[in-house]
Amino acid sequence: MRLLLNFVCVTLCLAVEPQSFEARKAHVRELLQHEDFRAALEQAKSINREWADDIGTYQLMAAAHIGLGNYAEAESALQWMLDLRLGKTDPEGWRLVALFREMTGDIDGALEAASEAYRRSGPGQTQTGRVLLQYVCHLYVASGKPMVAEKALTQTGGPASESLAEVLFAKGKTEEAVATLRDLARSNPHPRYLYQIAEATKQSSDFERFASSARERMDRSDNANRELILYLSGPGKSAPEAVALCRRQYDRRHDVHTADACAVALYAAGQADEARSLMEKTLAVGTRDAVILRHAAAMGLKVER
Repeated sequence: MRLLLNFVCVTLCLAVEPQSFEARKAHVRELLQHEDFRAALEQAKSINREWADDIGTYQLMAAAHIGLGNYAEAESALQWMLDLRLGKTDPEGWRLVALFREMTGDIDGALEAASEAYRRSGPGQTQTGRVLLQYVCHLYVASGKPMVAEKALTQTGGPASESLAEVLFAKGKTEEAVATLRDLARSNPHPRYLYQIAEATKQSSDFERFASSARERMDRSDNANRELILYLSGPGKSAPEAVALCRRQYDRRHDVHTADACAVALYAAGQADEARSLMEKTLAVGTRDAVILRHAAAMGLKVER
């Protein structure tokens, strides 16, 4: 009887365990989507302690580390993922590798990884493939190859995108880029589009529209808090508010883009030493982001372009 009970227990555990495993990973993905990177990392680590060879868990840990700006730890998790997958990493894994490389200044390596992610997206993943190809185009622009990016965009098969606007800006076609973004904003008035429009036109009405939209999304995961911090630090002329928002944002994530926005806010508020210190730490990661480098130069830091 005891043997039978033990058998039943083992059978039930084997049936429940995989479901619990996948449910726990799904919860981590939800935490990542809501930018709760600390909680996501702790739960991903807990799963990793129980299933040390699971590729997906290393991806989750890498994504959380990237959000927290823990780039050395992210690199370690990604290397484990690559070693365990033995050359068969899925599109999401390669996308994370590309994101890590981009943030740490290896644009060519990021292009290689993003292109691999795109190649591995199957025919049933049309939307995934389109998003990945747009990311490839972004990296081509970052590497100074807007013409190659424009050619690659023709393969997306979708409507005009933010990527197209990025290419047009890079080619100096500002009016066409703004028109593209206004078209996008009519159907999806995301403050990120509105900020790019305002930055290009420098019109107060465009900045006001952006600020209003960004404030409405401050507590949402798809916010534009970084752009709002930059606006408040500059045209918005509200540096104290920018600093307050940046400290709140930096408490949740420490990636290079958030750190950059915080440095800009601190500098605008007259806290130059703290601003330069934070920017120096950001540059030390290796980022080649043109906007970040421009902000650093404006603070009087030496920047190698």
